[in-house]
Amino acid sequence: MTESWEGFRLSRQQEHVLGADAAGLAGRTVAEVRLAEPIDRAVLESAAHDVAAAHEILRTDYRKILGEHSALLMVIEDEPRIRVSERSGDSAALASAVREAQRVSAEESPLDLVLFGRTGTDEGISLIVSAPRMSMDAASVEVFLRDLQQACAARLKGEPWTRDDIAQYADYAQ
Repeated sequence: MTESWEGFRLSRQQEHVLGADAAGLAGRTVAEVRLAEPIDRAVLESAAHDVAAAHEILRTDYRKILGEHSALLMVIEDEPRIRVSERSGDSAALASAVREAQRVSAEESPLDLVLFGRTGTDEGISLIVSAPRMSMDAASVEVFLRDLQQACAARLKGEPWTRDDIAQYADYAQ
């Protein structure tokens, strides 16, 4: 049985970032944001899938298709691989959750979201976002969070969320 895939070679800049990642310097982009109000986990998960479906980079895996000694390719998955979990605790537990999010491997989850219930003097809900730096940098975290907020609002209304102004790899690659 032959596996079907679509892949692109990495640009020199991506190879540079990946080299830093292999040296343990790049890793993951992690952000923690405080939510104004609680969000249902199922709504968050559905909205995150909507956003990843629109943004090809969030469905991209970086792997050696032809074996261990082959060149690394960006492979676009049809379905997003997203993990959503829930945790709670005090500020020390939140800091620990953020550190753990930095160590999540791309094999475990390209996009990792943690709904964190803050307890103690700093009560509320935080969202921890973790993604490979090859797929999300500091600037794109803001775009992701904006789109995620819009997708959550659409899901709460029972409507799907889409974006039409997305540039995909095929627009620029090769």
